[in-house]
Amino acid sequence: MNCFIESRFGKLINIGLAAIFFFAACSSTTVEEPHAVAEELELLKNGTGTLAFAAQPENGDAYDIFMLDLPGGDVARLTEGPSADISPALHPGGDWLIFSSDRDGTYDLYKIPLPAGDPQSLTTIAADETEPRVSPDGNLIVFQADTYGDFDIMMLNLETSAEQRLTEMDSQETQANWSPDGGKIAFLSDQDG
Repeated sequence: MNCFIESRFGKLINIGLAAIFFFAACSSTTVEEPHAVAEELELLKNGTGTLAFAAQPENGDAYDIFMLDLPGGDVARLTEGPSADISPALHPGGDWLIFSSDRDGTYDLYKIPLPAGDPQSLTTIAADETEPRVSPDGNLIVFQADTYGDFDIMMLNLETSAEQRLTEMDSQETQANWSPDGGKIAFLSDQDG
């Protein structure tokens, strides 16, 4: 069976070898749809061999979050419904996953226990919050939000639910991520054009 994914930019990729993470899924009988649009990939780095991704079925249904067990090749759908569920980010301990969903009108952050469970809302502000990334210690999440008219980098403390705005520029700051030691945050900005 040939297995393909399509990036958000429309490029078809044969994922037999181009994305080695999907090799087991391509040959597995658990994959019902050989062509899906994959959005983001997040590999759990603690050695469990788990990959989270958002994908849109070929029939055009909304994006949902899936988990792929790399050793076994089994794919499990974590979310399903009319809302778009995107931007999965795995907790370093592997107990839960953070993602963005427009199930309440705008994209908010949600937490879902693994291997399965009901999503719990983490943010509810009237703006889009996307691209969450969990800190290496699992206590903080950085994400992008358009709360103030352009995308800024925000941080959410998972213990206190306190949100903090990290950037305050008249430009788009996006795609934040943690350094391996958790001491720094890198992000993209179009401040200089």
